[in-house]
Amino acid sequence: MSQINSLSDITNNGLCIGCGICQSLVGTDKISISMSKKGRLEPKAIKPLSNLEFEKIKKNMSRSYC
Repeated sequence: MSQINSLSDITNNGLCIGCGICQSLVGTDKISISMSKKGRLEPKAIKPLSNLEFEKIKKNMSRSYC
């Protein structure tokens, strides 16, 4: 797997489960969650994320897998 540097890296590598934690961490003004063409809920950055915000998302990604 390649290095994860963006939300699209997360979704393109099958790491997104559509839970919305990313949006909860940084707010609806930064990330929107919508249905993809694949029929899954996926995040999209609508404003640039700071390095700190993206690190928060990556840190919490591993906690969302059960």
